[in-house]
Amino acid sequence: MKFGTVVVCSKCKQPIVSGQGFGYVCFKIPGKEANRLNLMRAIRKLPAGNKKLFFMHDVIGYQHSEIAGLVGCSTGCSKSQVHKARKEKTIMTLESTSSGGRVRDALSGRPKVAIVTGASSGIGLEMVTRLIEKGYRVVANSRRITSAMTLHSTADLKLVDGDIGIEETAKHVVGTAIQNFGTVDLLVNNAGVFIPKPFTEYTAEDFLRAMQTNLAGFFYVSQLAVAQMRLQKFGHVVNISTSLVSQPIAGVPGSLSNLTKAGLESVTRALAIEFAAEGIRFNAIAPGVVNTPMHQAETHEFLKQLSPMKRLAEVEEVADLLLYLESAHFVNGEVVHLDGGAHAGKW
Repeated sequence: MKFGTVVVCSKCKQPIVSGQGFGYVCFKIPGKEANRLNLMRAIRKLPAGNKKLFFMHDVIGYQHSEIAGLVGCSTGCSKSQVHKARKEKTIMTLESTSSGGRVRDALSGRPKVAIVTGASSGIGLEMVTRLIEKGYRVVANSRRITSAMTLHSTADLKLVDGDIGIEETAKHVVGTAIQNFGTVDLLVNNAGVFIPKPFTEYTAEDFLRAMQTNLAGFFYVSQLAVAQMRLQKFGHVVNISTSLVSQPIAGVPGSLSNLTKAGLESVTRALAIEFAAEGIRFNAIAPGVVNTPMHQAETHEFLKQLSPMKRLAEVEEVADLLLYLESAHFVNGEVVHLDGGAHAGKW
């Protein structure tokens, strides 16, 4: 971080943002206050490369811990350090991305941190791969992710084995993120099971398995991750559902998925409302049939008929949608379907 003098608009007396060598842009947005969200909006409008944010902390009015994070003090800095930074009218140099394209938090300048469950294959594996490519630091989890050998631990990727439907596993996953990377910016609840059976043939074991993975696998890790996000005053949770919730298909019995994933979509909307004021977003992706190793090649022709576009979704498309939701900061409480229109009606 570099520190210097606050720059204020000569007309409106509001903080100003500037791109190095690109002149000044008044931060004030008509009818908007100088809060964290509007600061982020102003930063994103700057040209690529080094981005400088000029602001007056007294105008923003954050608590001491939040100011400390904004001005680059350590997490445990004293109030005197914060007051000194405020007195000197801090100027921060931020990079939205490094020269290598690393995605960074708009205010702190650090790389973003993500947790992905169900990450050893299919959708989860593709999401981890794409997030790493974008410069995220990632904690990836599945029951046997280490032995799957599809991912390998690095400085920016940590692997955690275990059933995410068990509370101790969830604690280990979130603890690994905080211990190694300091925070949690994104949680992707991708772990899930689909058990295709007629309703009357489900066993008690089937029921418990679906509940543990699809619901408990969301509940424990989300509680812990959101608790950390509340300390930060921002974060994003993305739940993976299925288009079968809104468009059941004759010949594809899977009512346990309807029972569990419908709850996931409902709680996505409920939590989006509950935590919106704290800067934490909740969204869901509801794919149709996705081309993953769980679907054998000989079933593809039949499965393609389950979408009006007569094809399967690709894992890359699900990852594309995740990255879009990450970048769309005003999208909250949405369930986005990725099924070629299957949810829209009969075809």
